[in-house]
Amino acid sequence: LNLTEKAQGLQYFVSTDFASSLASSVRQSAFQDLQNRFIYTYGYTPSDAELNNFATAYAYSLTGDNTIQGYAGYLELVVQSQVSQELIMYYVFRHAKLEVTDEELNAAYEEHLAELVASADDPETYDKAYFVKYYGGETAIKKQVRRDLVFEKVGTYLVENNTGKNS
Repeated sequence: LNLTEKAQGLQYFVSTDFASSLASSVRQSAFQDLQNRFIYTYGYTPSDAELNNFATAYAYSLTGDNTIQGYAGYLELVVQSQVSQELIMYYVFRHAKLEVTDEELNAAYEEHLAELVASADDPETYDKAYFVKYYGGETAIKKQVRRDLVFEKVGTYLVENNTGKNS
């Protein structure tokens, strides 16, 4: 079996609920990314109506499909396109015995918060505490940051271990 079939078949994952929890994780990550894009673009935290309009426009810019409405529609689009990719990434991560250390996670977490504060027009109002609360707490943010680190490590691993081997 090729890597995609192994990952999609879930034969290397203990939990049969993994794909479902993965879809939830992708949805949460896409939601945070959408909020970050809005904040970076406009310099403030969006209301639900503003985020819906932004998501509709963003989805249209990516797909040319004007039937994707609001952030719920955008999030489902992302989930459908990313779950297989996520399964493959986590399979490679586990298969290669890669890990994210607590030190790496904490450093990336602090860097992520610093980037959010720096992207805000008013860092006194939109400080670290604001973003921690806005994104559902330290645990929720660290989960997203850990995911980003997993992708970074898998990308590095694949480049280092497959460069020049495609003959």
